[in-house]
Amino acid sequence: MRFKETMAKLIQLDRRWIFLAMGLVVAAALLVDLKMPVTISQDVRRAYDLIDSLPAGTPVLFSWDYDPGSMPELHPLADAMLRHAMRKDLKVVMMGHWVTGIPLIERQIAGVIRKDFPGKVYGTDYVNLGYKSGQYVVVVSMAQNIYDAFPQDYYHNRTDTLPLMKKVRSLKDVAAIVSFSAGDPGLLMWIQFAWQRFRIPVTGGCTAVSAPEFSAYLQSNQLQGLMGGMRGAAEYEMLINRPAMATTGMSAQSLGHFLIIAFIIIGNIAYFATRKRKEEK
Repeated sequence: MRFKETMAKLIQLDRRWIFLAMGLVVAAALLVDLKMPVTISQDVRRAYDLIDSLPAGTPVLFSWDYDPGSMPELHPLADAMLRHAMRKDLKVVMMGHWVTGIPLIERQIAGVIRKDFPGKVYGTDYVNLGYKSGQYVVVVSMAQNIYDAFPQDYYHNRTDTLPLMKKVRSLKDVAAIVSFSAGDPGLLMWIQFAWQRFRIPVTGGCTAVSAPEFSAYLQSNQLQGLMGGMRGAAEYEMLINRPAMATTGMSAQSLGHFLIIAFIIIGNIAYFATRKRKEEK
């Protein structure tokens, strides 16, 4: 009888206690920096292998195609891939098609390159070209002459005076393009123009909700790997052996899911226990 009475009380439980429990579980996981194991998907490994296979000194282009609203998903991914490129001693040309995302490049430079790779020299090891309006037109212009598309970099230096840009005179001089994409213009634009027209390998990441639309491009090898949302970022962090923001975030999310499952099971037990009691009455 006590069991049935307890179940009856659970049926009447104020939902605010559930919200509180969820908040406490997620907060605890974040505060203790919990890192649970993550299984690596084939799509993420393909992206990793593309960057990892490039010889030291190879120029690559990273495009920040998102705004602050998509930072929770895409910032950890950009952090992990930029760190990988710096470890491999690749030469990174940075830019973005979203004007609100350009300050995020500076934040990434400060948080990754200047902090953990202080020996890297601006203009020689990496360059920030900034923003240029035009979207598709800019990509085509870069493939013809990158100096025409970006006469100056983000800091108003003449592009043709930078040592790295003397090697990268057009988009065709980069070995791969990485786009961190929250929509259009973004990853799809790079596939359609950089890959379809100039056969430059394209990879990158997108928000989790956008990932399914790129499955056809992955299957046809028009896209060389993909990281979908925070899960993709967590997988990439595991591949570079540096669990960080995304891994912790996914651990908190997983514990939240476990708690929801537990509440569903308890709720169903309580429902059937109290229903049987009502039928007996």
